[in-house]
Amino acid sequence: MLLHCSGEKITRIDCVDATVDDLKTFLSDSNRIMRALLDPKNLRQLGHDRFLYASRPYRLLTFEIQPQVVFAVHWGAEKLNIVFESCDIAGLGGIEKSLCFSCTATICPVSGGLEAVAKADLKLTKTVLTAFVPDAVWLRLGRKALNIVFKRLEERCQRRLRKSAVRWVQRASSLA
Repeated sequence: MLLHCSGEKITRIDCVDATVDDLKTFLSDSNRIMRALLDPKNLRQLGHDRFLYASRPYRLLTFEIQPQVVFAVHWGAEKLNIVFESCDIAGLGGIEKSLCFSCTATICPVSGGLEAVAKADLKLTKTVLTAFVPDAVWLRLGRKALNIVFKRLEERCQRRLRKSAVRWVQRASSLA
């Protein structure tokens, strides 16, 4: 049996002094964007537009969970696409192999800023190890985990990505 929960988060990042063209140029460099969104100490480039990121741990009930994600980034059709290729979730013991987390995100320039849309899915394959917990509890935990992910993404967009975009646009306009 498979349990599934999913969600979507849309985030508006204000960059009022930036033009859409400025923001397109800013977004077109995947390495710049990943370093803006994620802690560079935990980020490793695997090749052209592919990255490995080891998240800092976070707590969910009695578990200390630490995801490690491989993702691909691609600029096209005037938006940046981020697709998780794999996600290992350490800290859950035998349950780790029963979980599958996937996420896609797009960031596109809009008038006055950026818009980020993230979609995430969490799937749990019921096993002997997980059968002792009712489905409703697993689904509630899954939604809570997704909310934590979305909250972190929102914070990273509002703080790190916004700050990087504003700095980059200011530097680019001073050179022009």
